[in-house]
Amino acid sequence: MDERVVLFGDELGLDAIEQSLGKEEDFAPVAVVYSSGRTAAEPIAKRIAFKYHCEAIEQPFAKSENYDDFVRAVSMLNPTLGICCSYDKIIKQEVLSLFQKGIFNLHGALLPKYRGGQF
Repeated sequence: MDERVVLFGDELGLDAIEQSLGKEEDFAPVAVVYSSGRTAAEPIAKRIAFKYHCEAIEQPFAKSENYDDFVRAVSMLNPTLGICCSYDKIIKQEVLSLFQKGIFNLHGALLPKYRGGQF
């Protein structure tokens, strides 16, 4: 696979993405992004990253002093596609623009009524 895929999710979303993926030899993301403050998501992100030999990256709040480092880390991955499932942070334009083919957002509830967190 030539795509450089980055996964975004919380503990439920990352678990769902992992269950939907093929074997390690069929698919290899370049990173797994989880949201700061979601302590249950971190070990799942790190487990998936270990399984696929890639990075687990914590996304801080956009107003955080570490946010620019997060954007830089994602940029250095040269991502082509993102897959996002059950994620509680808004992915800002400066991150969206890094993905050549965009980010595919999976949302398990009726929008906009159940839009989730807005951090």
